[in-house]
Amino acid sequence: MSQGGSRGGASSILSGGDQVNLSDTLRFGARNFGRVVQQINGVAESVNLIGSTLEGLSGLVSEAQELAEEASRPSLSSSRRRSLDRLFQEVASQFRAISDASSENKIGDNELFSEAGLTELFQFSGLDPEESRGIGELFEQLALDFDETFWSDAVDSSDPIAAFGGSLDLRSSRSSKTVLEQLNELSDRFEQNLSFVEQAREVVTDNLELARAAGFAFLEVSEQLTDGSEADQVAQDLVKRIRSSARQALSQAENLELMTIAALTDDDSSGS
Repeated sequence: MSQGGSRGGASSILSGGDQVNLSDTLRFGARNFGRVVQQINGVAESVNLIGSTLEGLSGLVSEAQELAEEASRPSLSSSRRRSLDRLFQEVASQFRAISDASSENKIGDNELFSEAGLTELFQFSGLDPEESRGIGELFEQLALDFDETFWSDAVDSSDPIAAFGGSLDLRSSRSSKTVLEQLNELSDRFEQNLSFVEQAREVVTDNLELARAAGFAFLEVSEQLTDGSEADQVAQDLVKRIRSSARQALSQAENLELMTIAALTDDDSSGS
C-alpha cells in the first residue's frame, strides 16, 4: 500500500483540521469507521448466504449429474430409467424450491443472487466495482449476465440450459444425454461462481480488517493529541498506525476513502 492509499480516508475527514478541533474530528472519524464496519459486516453476511446457497444448489446439481449419467446408458432397463427419472424430478423440485425462496432476497429492486444485486450490495459499503480497480476485477470473475441470477438459466424453460425447468426428463437415453450436457455446463458455471464467492469473502474480510484498523487508529490518535498537533502530522500518524495494524489487508487500501464516503453519505448517518 502506498502512503497516499490509506491517507485518502484520513484526509477526507481531517480536511479543514485547522478550523475545527482535531480531537472532535478524530472521534467523529472513529465513529464513522464504526459505521463502515457495520456496513461491511452486512456485506459479509450476504456473501456467506450466497455461498451457502450456491453450495447447496451445487450439491443438487452433482446428484442430478449422477442420475443423468446412469440414465444415459442405452442398455438401462425401463424400470430403472423410470426410477432414475423420478429421483431426478425430486432433485429438480428441490432445486427450484431453493432458487424460488432465494429469489425473495432483495437489495433495493434487484435480487441479491444476481450481479445487479451484488453490485448494489457492495456499493452500499463503498466497495464499488465501478470505482475500485480491485473490486471491479473481482466482479469480472462472475459467470452470469448483469440482470441474471446464479440459476436463472437452470429454471427458465426458454433457456438452452433449463435442466431443472420441469420440461426435461430421463425417460430415454437421448434425453438423459441432453440433460447431462446441460448439467455439466451448469456445474462449470456454479464452480466459477463459487470461486467468486470465495474470493469475495477474502476481499470483504480484508476490507473489514482495514476499516477496523482505521477506526482504532482515529480513536487512539485522538487520545494522544497535544496542543501543538497539526493536521498533516496527525494524518501521517494515522497512516502509520493503519499500515501497522492491517498489514494483511493493505492490498485493499484503495477502498478506504470510498468506504469513508459511503458511511458519511448514508441516510442514517446524520443522526449518529
